[in-house]
Amino acid sequence: MKTGAGALIRVYRENDLEDMVRIWYDASVIAHHFVPASFWASYRPAMKKEYLPLSENYVYEQEGEVAGFISLAGEIVCALFVAPEAQGKGAGKELLEHAKSLKKRLLKKKEE
Repeated sequence: MKTGAGALIRVYRENDLEDMVRIWYDASVIAHHFVPASFWASYRPAMKKEYLPLSENYVYEQEGEVAGFISLAGEIVCALFVAPEAQGKGAGKELLEHAKSLKKRLLKKKEE
C-alpha cells in the first residue's frame, strides 16, 4: 500500500525482524521510562523468535527503512510501534488505517 512521500506499508519480511525489535525496544524504553531498560532487553529474544513471527505483521517503510509496524492476531491489534524519530508524522495512523482496510473491525488486546 502506497502512503505519503517515499513511504509504503507492506507485509513484513523475516529480514525486517531486527528493525522491528529495535523499534519495539526503543519506543518501549522511552514510553515506560519508569521501567528499567534491562526489563525490555530481557524480552528482545522472545520478541524476535516468538511473538512477532506468530503475528500478522505489516511494516511502515520510509525511504527504504522500517519506521514502524503493526501486529495483528485476527481482529486484535497486538502491537503498534513507531520508531521514536518517526513519531508524530502519521505513520501510526496510516498503519491503523491499513489494518482497518484489511479487517471488518479491530479490537484492542485485552489485558491479562
